Order: sequence, then C-alpha cells, then structure tokens
Amino acid sequence: MFVSDIWHRRLPAKARDQGRYFLQVHYGRRDIAQRLKSTADVNHLSAEAVQRANSERKKTLIGLHPNRFYDG
Repeated sequence: MFVSDIWHRRLPAKARDQGRYFLQVHYGRRDIAQRLKSTADVNHLSAEAVQRANSERKKTLIGLHPNRFYDG
C-alpha cells in the first residue's frame, strides 16, 4: 500500500487562520487483491447492480467474469 502524507509549511497561524492543508492517499494494487479473492467472490456491488448486468460485456465490466491469469 502506498501512503502519501503531505504538509504545506507556511507562516505561523494567526487569529483568523483557516488551518493547513493535509493530503493523504491510499492505493491498493487490484492485481494482488484479485489473487487472494476474485471479484466474483468479493465485490462492492449491490444485488440490483448485478441484476442490471444482463450481458456478458456488462458483467465483465463490473468484474464478474471467469478467473483469468491475474485472478490467482
């Protein structure tokens, strides 16, 4: 996992100061996650979304497809 924490330094705070900017980013590698459990087993889809995927192309686009080389 990649974590990026960035603080922007500036002059000391004053009475009407709005604070400092903080950025934190988390990335997870999908190709590694799919080796543990495929998207057919673990996904963030509602039952309605799965029902709307009424063609093979739509199922593939949302990650519901037969396991391939990157699926473990």
